[in-house]
Amino acid sequence: MTKAEAALPMDIHTSSSKEHKANKKREKQRRYRQNKSKREAQCRLEERRALKIRGNTVFYIPTRKEKLRMRRATRRREYRKFMGKMVSELSKKIGRERLRGNRNKTREHLFTNSSFVNKMATLQKRHKRSFRIQWHAKKHAFMGTHRHDYITKRKNKNSLICRRCKQVQNNMGSFSEDCIKGCCTPSGPFDQSQNQRHNQRKLHMFENFKALTANIRGINACGKRQILSAKWEKEGIDAALLSEVQKNTGGMEKEGQWGKYTVFYSTSIDPKKREEQEQKREKKASENRRKRRKRQGKIEPAPICKPKPKQRPKGDTAAGQKKHTNKPGQGYSSASKRDSDYEHAGVAIAIHRRWVSLVEEVRETSGRNMTVILNTGSGKMALTATYGPTAESKENIKNLYWEELAQEMEANKNCIRVVAGDFNARIYEVQPDEKPFIGTNIIKRAGYLAKGIADNTKDNRDRFVEFLKTQDMAAINTIFS
Repeated sequence: MTKAEAALPMDIHTSSSKEHKANKKREKQRRYRQNKSKREAQCRLEERRALKIRGNTVFYIPTRKEKLRMRRATRRREYRKFMGKMVSELSKKIGRERLRGNRNKTREHLFTNSSFVNKMATLQKRHKRSFRIQWHAKKHAFMGTHRHDYITKRKNKNSLICRRCKQVQNNMGSFSEDCIKGCCTPSGPFDQSQNQRHNQRKLHMFENFKALTANIRGINACGKRQILSAKWEKEGIDAALLSEVQKNTGGMEKEGQWGKYTVFYSTSIDPKKREEQEQKREKKASENRRKRRKRQGKIEPAPICKPKPKQRPKGDTAAGQKKHTNKPGQGYSSASKRDSDYEHAGVAIAIHRRWVSLVEEVRETSGRNMTVILNTGSGKMALTATYGPTAESKENIKNLYWEELAQEMEANKNCIRVVAGDFNARIYEVQPDEKPFIGTNIIKRAGYLAKGIADNTKDNRDRFVEFLKTQDMAAINTIFS
């Protein structure tokens, strides 16, 4: 204590220490109240985003940050799995060489040898860069997020072939638009060689084939593929006919995030239109980034020139030269609901891998109808996934949809036909002439057809009932309770 402090009265020091303690206490109480309000707001937000039944959360909508966190966690997990696989293959290769060189050594002795362990650790560090390059080249195939096109390269030949119509061309640009979209007329069995037909598995008449239909409200949410595939595998589902997929690319996704299922998609979006919109969005995003940097006073970097490929002489042309174009839209789409290339409908059919060998034809009609034909060995079975227009849709959209569905039924008249999906039709009552086609397991509203029902809702109901009568089919889910 200094002389100046000693000269001051003692009660001044006491009051200052009391004030300091009181300020600390008030600050602590303020922080507690602030943190408590934040926790309560977070709980209210989570309750709004979660659907709870009897206290159990059955569905939860993750936030944008949570989606990004889950996506990054999935990528890191797949990256570690890939690196472990590459290191395992490397250690197997080196270990086999050592065991072949010395027959007296055993695997147990090799794995406990310090020199071998140290050498593998050194090789792992040395090959880490090459492993990363392989990861960037193969990560979409490894994670199962890539799309399989119908046009593939022929084996041992410098040409391309369409797997549907068997058309052969030298480059991608020579194919028709139908071949690129995957809606060309098939000339034979889809993606099956005649040499493999004799030993493929058959679906016998006494076997049960479990199929379901669901309106999934979009497939682009993070983790939705894994959730659906895990649920189907647990329930033993063989085929799933999905509606309102909202995916603006056709083609196929195999295993990966889908687990043991192969999924075929159908869309109404034109690929050229989708590419144009993707390019416009990329151009707009780059322009916004440039303006933002300029507004923040940052230096605008000079554009990076991409390396140009070596130019061939004018007279020298390669027959099997393939164009390498970076087409936008090959992976996940960046389209929003306001964009013209956003798919508001979309259908898909998922087949378990034990029945994929039976797939004979995949017919992508539009974003509302598609068909997969299975050659069961005892007759062909046509699975048609459909998504009907809502009651508020325009008349021409409804007419086009029911015409497409009637054409699909005519094309599959020689098959066992199974049509499943969301028809957007409400029954309410069963009239006497409708009893052979509609059961009693419906949401009943007596007298609602005579009074109270809207005209557009009644129009959808009448179209659905007329379809059942014309095709001589029954609404199965109204028959079984």
